[in-house]
Amino acid sequence: MTIFTALSHTRPNTTSSTASGLVVRALAPLVFGLLTPFAVMAAPHPNLDPGIPVYLKPDSRYPSGVHKRDWLESRTKDSGDSQMQRWFRVETGGQYGWVAEDHVLTALKLSSIARTVRDEPDRSAPQLDALRKRRIPKNSQVIILETQGSWSRGRVLGDSASHQDSWLLNEALKRDSGNQIERGMVFRPTSLRASPQKSARTIAKMEEGEEISVIRTQFSDGLTWIEVQLETTSAWLDRRDVWLSLDLADGSARSRVPGLELRSSPYPNADVVKRLSMAEKLKVLTTKYLRWGHVRIPEHGYLWWPISDDIVDQPGFLPPMKISTGDLLSRGLYDMVAGDRDTGLRFASARGVFRSRDGREWSKIAKFEDKNYPLATTSNGWIFVGPYLSRDQGANFDQWIRWDILVETVKRSTGSMLSRVRISNIIARANSGDGDRPGASDEIQIELDMGRSQPLQLITEDLGRTWQVLSKTP
Repeated sequence: MTIFTALSHTRPNTTSSTASGLVVRALAPLVFGLLTPFAVMAAPHPNLDPGIPVYLKPDSRYPSGVHKRDWLESRTKDSGDSQMQRWFRVETGGQYGWVAEDHVLTALKLSSIARTVRDEPDRSAPQLDALRKRRIPKNSQVIILETQGSWSRGRVLGDSASHQDSWLLNEALKRDSGNQIERGMVFRPTSLRASPQKSARTIAKMEEGEEISVIRTQFSDGLTWIEVQLETTSAWLDRRDVWLSLDLADGSARSRVPGLELRSSPYPNADVVKRLSMAEKLKVLTTKYLRWGHVRIPEHGYLWWPISDDIVDQPGFLPPMKISTGDLLSRGLYDMVAGDRDTGLRFASARGVFRSRDGREWSKIAKFEDKNYPLATTSNGWIFVGPYLSRDQGANFDQWIRWDILVETVKRSTGSMLSRVRISNIIARANSGDGDRPGASDEIQIELDMGRSQPLQLITEDLGRTWQVLSKTP
């Protein structure tokens, strides 16, 4: 156990530890600078899955192999190198499923000029951590230079402060309503003709998925024709074989590849619901982000693997806040602990919950917003944040407290109902178990602040399925 963990868990077992907790939190800033050199040896994670697929790129449709989660985690580069990939939940023909943004066509992907829909960080690369010091204001006009998956590289018009291109999340952009260089995508095989007539000479064939630059449209021979730019000349094709931004103005999407898999969940190897044709209209219902890790595999080099499919559940999220240790302390440190499984991993509660791997830079965990929660860790690698528990070093958190059971226990033992309550302290000890299930002698002790002079102490040995009251409020 590190010095960090020992100090942050010096709390009495069965009597009120409010005063002790305040002392620990007051001392925390004094010892904070001493913590970086100390770390525990990383222990292996429990082997709970048959294997995780790895991919050449996050937008690959087919895996390059399968490896165990603990093996991948031990070889994954720092989280700063991870990628975020947006998935769309769509409906088509009465069927529902998920498709990755990389493989679908949207109005933005057919745009040459866009506008920002919010203040957005300026980034030097398509990575969340590639931050520059400035932000791009809402409603800025941006020339789109290229699109990669859930990112677009653009140049802000009228920006005298910087001549650098910026990488922006696609969700922070919308198609500009002004003049555009019109683009389109062929969604079924068609012919390029010398003039806008059915009988005109065929110059070439175009296959589904090819993109075009539109010069103009013209009605002729009973059809609408599109004149497209070729290398040295122009040609005409049937408008009915092409998707233009007008077809996507309602926020719908189309497949960019033939036979795209509509999947049952936002995960690249989830069950296939159906295979999509490029002609199908996809009604976008909601979005979700999947985080990818960069892993080095012997004899193959670096590949990517899907770390989690529930990083962000709502569209419009802001990337994780990054702050220094000084900034963290200035927010008012409420609690802090060290993860016993991961070398250097630390968690702090300071108007929000933050995670760090070096004790110098901290990333805010968006799930907890600006709330202060008590923290605790156990020897088997669990991390408790108030009523939430992570078994994977803070990558995912699930609620472990059943409030209905807790309320019933308090009512039965004290005769009081919980009208206003918060968890003010947690002491967690995992003395046995296999890392996924608590053992018979594992103890989790909490203090409930009910707005009275003394908190109520309870203990559970089965992860909240049953509780015992240790002390009653007077």
